[in-house]
Amino acid sequence: MAENRKHKVDILLATYNGANFIADQIESIFNQDFDDWRLLVHDDGSNDQTVSIVKSFQNRDEKRVFLFDDGVSTGGAKQNFSYLMQLSEAPYVMFCDQDDIWLTDKISKSLKVISEIEKGFCTLPVVVYTDLAVVDENLQLISNSMWLYQRFNKIEPTLPNLSVSNQVTGCTMIINRAALVATTPIPEVAVMHDWWIVCQVLKKGGVLTRIPESLILYRQHASNEIGAQKISVKSYLMKLLNFKEAYRSFRYMSMQAKAINPEMNFLKIITIKVLHLIKRAYP
Repeated sequence: MAENRKHKVDILLATYNGANFIADQIESIFNQDFDDWRLLVHDDGSNDQTVSIVKSFQNRDEKRVFLFDDGVSTGGAKQNFSYLMQLSEAPYVMFCDQDDIWLTDKISKSLKVISEIEKGFCTLPVVVYTDLAVVDENLQLISNSMWLYQRFNKIEPTLPNLSVSNQVTGCTMIINRAALVATTPIPEVAVMHDWWIVCQVLKKGGVLTRIPESLILYRQHASNEIGAQKISVKSYLMKLLNFKEAYRSFRYMSMQAKAINPEMNFLKIITIKVLHLIKRAYP
């Protein structure tokens, strides 16, 4: 059973074959300057040492690290995080990837901002997110800002824009209880949990706020499910040349966009998407 006392922040860690880097990530959580957190981990059937590593941290602090070792297979990161969201009981929730590094003030700065917002919008769902420093697998710096690296700064984070192009990275987010209730469970039509959460919060009249500071080292390596690729005309052409994958991505994005806003038709979706591509492709 999980620790009965509710911590202020539940950190959700969805794992799968993350043994190479997961110890560094969990250690960075232990090094936070805010300590009223609980780490909830659910593994999706790893066949490496991931579970053993998590258990070693659980033995180190069984009141704050809890592994749901229940044999449930969710089938991917999106549904694994959805599963963890439904197990969380804290007033605030953060999402954690298994291969990054959190800077020591990530929780405290995120919590300060979301708490201030709630003073004015106490009943609304709220999402706060930050920038990321992009690093390679050895933590060598690639870019101080993923927003600039991927040119997200050129796109305003409005609901129509976010419906077709996500720029809010889950591992940077903190959400309040109202946002969790408003967005769970994550449906199959969602492309990813973070994308769905942000759009639903805005759709329901909630608040989305960004902290213009990189509070995480976003590690890029061969096994990244979703990574940070530098945006350029060449990168777009390479994606388009892979027609099968480009069609698949557009199809899933379109299904999600229509589920979020039924008024979104093919013409609107393709128009917004093309405008984004043009804005982000050129410096």
